[in-house]
Amino acid sequence: MKRDQGLRTLALVVFFLSGISGLIYQVVWTKLLGLTMGNSMLSITTVVTAFMGGLALGSFFAGRLSDRIKSPFLVFGILEGLVGIYCLIIPSIIDATEPLMQSIYQSLGPQFLTFRVVQFLIAGGVLLFPTTLMGATLPVLSKHVTARFDRVGWSVGRLYAINTFGAVVGAFATGFVFIPNLGLSRTIFLGVSINLAIAVVVIGCWMFTRKSQASRTASVKDDQVPQPLPDEEEVATGGATNPLTRLALWSVLLCFFVSGFAAMGFQIGWTRVLSLVFGPSVYNFTLTVTTFILGLALGAIIFARFVDRTRDLFLLLAGCQFLIGLSGLFVMKMFGDLPVDLLDLYLAADQFSFGMFQFAQFRRAFILMLVPTILMGAVFPIAAKILARDLRQVGRAVGNAYSVNTVGSILGSFLTGFVLIPVLGIQGALYFSVFLYLAVGILLLGISLAQNGFRFRFVPVCLLAPAFLLALIVPKWDSEILGSGVYLYAQRHKDVLREDPGKIREIMLGDTELLYYEEGITTTVSIRKAEGGLVYMKTSGKTDASSAEDMYTQILCGHIPMMLHPAPKEICVIGLGSGVTL
Repeated sequence: MKRDQGLRTLALVVFFLSGISGLIYQVVWTKLLGLTMGNSMLSITTVVTAFMGGLALGSFFAGRLSDRIKSPFLVFGILEGLVGIYCLIIPSIIDATEPLMQSIYQSLGPQFLTFRVVQFLIAGGVLLFPTTLMGATLPVLSKHVTARFDRVGWSVGRLYAINTFGAVVGAFATGFVFIPNLGLSRTIFLGVSINLAIAVVVIGCWMFTRKSQASRTASVKDDQVPQPLPDEEEVATGGATNPLTRLALWSVLLCFFVSGFAAMGFQIGWTRVLSLVFGPSVYNFTLTVTTFILGLALGAIIFARFVDRTRDLFLLLAGCQFLIGLSGLFVMKMFGDLPVDLLDLYLAADQFSFGMFQFAQFRRAFILMLVPTILMGAVFPIAAKILARDLRQVGRAVGNAYSVNTVGSILGSFLTGFVLIPVLGIQGALYFSVFLYLAVGILLLGISLAQNGFRFRFVPVCLLAPAFLLALIVPKWDSEILGSGVYLYAQRHKDVLREDPGKIREIMLGDTELLYYEEGITTTVSIRKAEGGLVYMKTSGKTDASSAEDMYTQILCGHIPMMLHPAPKEICVIGLGSGVTL
């Protein structure tokens, strides 16, 4: 018994390390594909889609097989070893695709969009195999660590949280420590070393344990083997509860799918807002993602402690959905006030070191996103507990939940970035996610009422109408102030702003007229006209072109190359900018 407990503890340690290596690969692959596909949204989208798609595939198929596996810990070790071996050769595989991509590009000619689709499919296919193996590890290891049905929520939730904490460390350390100090190649070797070390330790411990069990079994006579009591046997091997109706089962899966969709809507929307407030740097993107993942891990570990003692899991899950939506509204309100709230930080920026300034931003973002992300992290252990109606089906339940949620996340990421934000704007896309959470809460509450009767549940029912009304009355934030570049230009006016922060709109915008404002796929663009006819364009708050001093640079960038070349026939302009150079 102690040996089994030791193996379960070891499983938590190695799964934490597995989370670190997984995020190392994700960050490094984005860098590597940037060399072949360009540092654009396409390379990021390719890695994220392949990563999440592989996780969904792996968890789905492994969930159907893991409950029939006799040695899930051994299978986990083999999976980690295969991931490490394949990831070691991925850079060579990516390099080998370059001649193929060149040939396709030349054959397609001007069909740029078609070529981008081909690039996406080739690069995504290269990454799909290892990410599928990574996705298989959670349901397989969940089967290994879950020994009692009455602790399914705690076992699975803790495992998910530990892996997510590893992802936090991996994301932060890769962007800020590993790549700057080790470079891409050595960072890849670090990730591979972690995977191979996990494989060696896990397989070695499994072999040692099996030999010990075999020798112990041979030394004990059959009549000396203790027989478990009936109630102990039920807890250890079965513990089935009443089966879910088909409607309830599909409702839970639908809710988990929608939750994944809406969560990515929040993450992308928050990232876009913080890029306006913190600046569109890779450091701020890393800080936002790290904060989001950390909140998920905290939520999973906190709620996993009491989910097994909760009688009405549907009501608990419904409450989480409502609170996510309402706290998301509060975050939206706070985002609108961020330029003013962070003014003291930007006015004192010259007194901070780079690291301290980034930490100050991280702390503010973390506080803002803490409550909704913790509640999002709570969803997984609750849903896993609902779906795992029998100890013998834990792997299948975890695989179904994780794959459905991941597919929702993929669609949410794509549609939010490429459809919802361009059509509805950032705040509109966030509203859409809020209403999704509230709608899911209503559905889950209906299931709870149908299964357990009305009783005292009139309280949450009475709160539904105010929740939707509150969503309608949250004031629209001032997009012009958000996009004014407070993070960059507040220092120029620090004397005035320190005396009267209320003048921030007057100082940052002055007597100017807004000519154009668009929240596009990759950035937010605004064009303003000042007194005297000065026109300037800002992207994510930073002025990138103007009709004053910038005009000389923009024109000369077009003229000087033409003057230096004896007979120019073809011209390549990298980046449209304001269009003046072209």
